[in-house]
Amino acid sequence: FTMTYEPTPQAVGRALNNLGTAYQAMNENSKAKSYYDDSLSQAVYGNDLPGQARVYGNLGNLLMVEEKYSEAIAHYTETLSISRDRATQTTAYHNRGCARYEKAESERKRHFECGECSAELLARGKSKLTFVGADVKDCEDELKLPTLPESIRKHYRSAQSDLEKVMKHHELTFKNIKGSQRGLSLSVSLFETNARTFQRLQDCSYSLGQWQQALVFAEQSRARTLGELLLGRKEKQLQFGFRTPLDLPQIVTIIQQQK
Repeated sequence: FTMTYEPTPQAVGRALNNLGTAYQAMNENSKAKSYYDDSLSQAVYGNDLPGQARVYGNLGNLLMVEEKYSEAIAHYTETLSISRDRATQTTAYHNRGCARYEKAESERKRHFECGECSAELLARGKSKLTFVGADVKDCEDELKLPTLPESIRKHYRSAQSDLEKVMKHHELTFKNIKGSQRGLSLSVSLFETNARTFQRLQDCSYSLGQWQQALVFAEQSRARTLGELLLGRKEKQLQFGFRTPLDLPQIVTIIQQQK
C-alpha cells in the first residue's frame, strides 16, 4: 500500500520499521532485524534523521533482547547523536541506562564466577536490601558486598547518569502538565516509565554501595506512586516536589483534595 500511494524513502522507511516491530513482537528477531536494516537504508537515503533515530532505537531494543548490551549501547548512543526530539532523547537515555546497567550486571556476575567469591556472594544480592519507611536509614549494615573492579563500577555510574537525565526530563514535564484529561493521560504514561527509572537508579546505587541513595530512590518512587494515584481521581497536579518523599501533612493535604 505504501509503495503504491506514498513511495517516498521516508514513508517506505516508516513502513519497514513498523514491520520490524511487528515481527519483533512475534519473537521473529531475524526477520525484524532484516526489516530494521532495510528501514535504516531508506532513512539514510532520504536523509530522514527522525527515521534514522527511530530505527537505531529499535535495533538497540532488539539487541537488548539478545543480551548484546555493548551493541545496544552503541545503537542508543547513535540515536542520541542524531535526534533533537526531547521525547526520543529521553527514551534513548532510559534505554541506554538500562543497557549499561545490564552490562554491569553481566560483567559483575562473570567477575564473581571467575574469582574466589563465587556462589555464596552471588546468592547475596539485591533481596538483602530492606526498605521499611521514609525515616528508616538502615539496610542490613552487616552485608558487605565485595569490591567491584573500576571498569564495572564505571558502567553502573554511566547508567546512573543516563537515568538521572530521564528523571530531570520527567520533572520538567510534570511541572508543565495541566489538569486536562490529556495531561492526566500523559502523567500516567510518564509515571510508568518514571517508576522503572527509579527502580534502576535504586539498583545502581545499591550495586555501588550507596545505601542511603538507594533508600532515597525507593522512597521517591513510593511517594510518587501515592501522589499520582490519589490525584488521578480529580485530574489535579501534584504540587509538591517531583522527587521529594511526601511527609504526613502533605499526604493529608492530598487526601483532603479528594473531598
